[in-house]
Amino acid sequence: MRTTRIALALAALSAAGCGSSSNDGGGPTELTGTIRGQPFTVVEAAFAGPEASNDCSIEVGLPAPLPYAPSSVLIGFSKSPGLCQTLTTPCAMKKSFGLVGGLLVHARIGQPGTPVTAPPLDAAGYTVVTDPSSLTPDATGAVRVGIFSANETDDACVDKASIDATGTATVTAISANEIRGSLDLTFTDGGTLKGPFVAQKCAVTYDACDPAPPVCNGTPTCN
Repeated sequence: MRTTRIALALAALSAAGCGSSSNDGGGPTELTGTIRGQPFTVVEAAFAGPEASNDCSIEVGLPAPLPYAPSSVLIGFSKSPGLCQTLTTPCAMKKSFGLVGGLLVHARIGQPGTPVTAPPLDAAGYTVVTDPSSLTPDATGAVRVGIFSANETDDACVDKASIDATGTATVTAISANEIRGSLDLTFTDGGTLKGPFVAQKCAVTYDACDPAPPVCNGTPTCN
């Protein structure tokens, strides 16, 4: 089994009792707020996934690995066009590009030696936290969680420090090519991002056990 970074963050949940087609642009959105003291109005919303696996595990700090089965999507909201392009061509970096990126996870944590099946990523409310171990799974070991942060590059395409968020991400409808829902996020700098959205599918894949956006493995450009 593979160990996911998200699973490591969720490891303390076991102590709480686990119980026995691509689109080049995001959809319409009314998300607005303030981040880094500046207005932030979303113009593009895009997502990758859902990806799922029944073959992940939580290992660190436990006497025996716990089976962990997540379903997830990576989802992002940018204040200028080019979000999906940035994901599909990560070496083509953009100057002063601001986005709010997130991971929505619906997962089940099992007991050692017992296989588990990933629950579907469904229409529901996902609690957005900075520490997933603060959440408690239900009686079946299932938990829904969101992890979001505000990110931005400077005029040299260098990443500024990210700003974490708490709140709620609500999915009202999900299909192969579209996710509809709303966000109600508060960032650690006091900023907010709130409102409904429609996110379009972006042709990006990732490892369900180790969810992360694509990285540049070549020579980056800065435009």
